Amino acid sequence: MPPSNQRLPAPAKPAADKRNRRQTVASLLRDTHRLYAKALQTLIDDTDISPNQWLLLRILWDEDGLTQKELSRRLGSFESAVVSSIDNLEAHRFVVRVRNKDDRRKVNVNLTRAGKALEAKLLPFTKQVNAAAERGVPEAQVRAMCETLERLRANLEDFLASRR
Repeated sequence: MPPSNQRLPAPAKPAADKRNRRQTVASLLRDTHRLYAKALQTLIDDTDISPNQWLLLRILWDEDGLTQKELSRRLGSFESAVVSSIDNLEAHRFVVRVRNKDDRRKVNVNLTRAGKALEAKLLPFTKQVNAAAERGVPEAQVRAMCETLERLRANLEDFLASRR
């Protein structure tokens, strides 16, 4: 222990260029995404559609008839994890599985009329959540943020492609 007339060195200060770990782009995106998902879930709770099923439907509304493998790739999930969501959607008669006519090993997932009709019922919920999230944010800032996020996504896709 140093003598009482000597001071202990002050703790080292973090480098000025280091950001708070909670203020990184990745952290803010993750936290914001969770809140978007939670807000949406409060609106779709009464529909018997889970968040994973919601994501599958969103993809199929844009491009019906994708394979299970392609749906998994677009969700960034393992195919086995997506199968249970497809099973549930199929049990509710929102989708049907159809063996691919060109490659019998593949299974396409197609929306039924009921699955297509859900779009008109469920999509307004996303508009409501987006409006709540963007309240008070100038449209130009929202547009700039979207452009920035597109650039970040492209950069990460390039990074991952270079690692293969």
